Amino acid sequence: MQFHRDQKDTWTWKTFAIETGDNAGMYVTSSCGHAWKDFDEWEARMGKADTADGATNLTPYVQSGRNGFYVYRSDMSLAPANQPTAPMTAVTVFVLHPGAGPDFIAAIKKVNDALGKQAEWPKTSGWLQLVNGGEGPTFVLLSARKNWAEFAPLPKTVADVLNEIYGKRNGRSDTEDHSRLHCSPVHGSNSVSRGSQLCARKIILILCTRSTHRRAPNFLELGR
Repeated sequence: MQFHRDQKDTWTWKTFAIETGDNAGMYVTSSCGHAWKDFDEWEARMGKADTADGATNLTPYVQSGRNGFYVYRSDMSLAPANQPTAPMTAVTVFVLHPGAGPDFIAAIKKVNDALGKQAEWPKTSGWLQLVNGGEGPTFVLLSARKNWAEFAPLPKTVADVLNEIYGKRNGRSDTEDHSRLHCSPVHGSNSVSRGSQLCARKIILILCTRSTHRRAPNFLELGR
């Protein structure tokens, strides 16, 4: 932190600890709300000094890391992009089959239309889309939680809500595939149930907010 204060870095960096899943024990650092041109300005002002400082104070202690750029999809989200940082976040990463993006987006919007009609349903979820830095199409569902108690199941499942709103035909839900896509359990190693034809795999983890921190090698730079 002191390095960034000394350099008068105007960006805010937030660090999260991964608490569950295959990457438990790792950290994610993000800086949000930037346009693409902002990265040129930051590199010109901070890049060289930050790289040198990182080589001394971070690289000797880091096994590996990667960078990625994500955009916040307000059109797919129930929560606004500028909501306060929550103490904990449930994270679900959806890696789709090639060409499945449009159908996936349409399904999520239909699910959200139904959830938005539920007064008691938490409006704390937001979607990110990976635009550079990994396998795609990839979408990330972030669901804010105040504490561990908020991870308890709600009285209604997503499937229950969809059936109430859209109903069934011939004993089969009109939105059965949408429901499975949104909430199907994980089978095997980071894979989704066969009911979803859009996802290649689904990864679930929990983030805990640790601090407003400095840049680290293992981070996500999030723009919108």
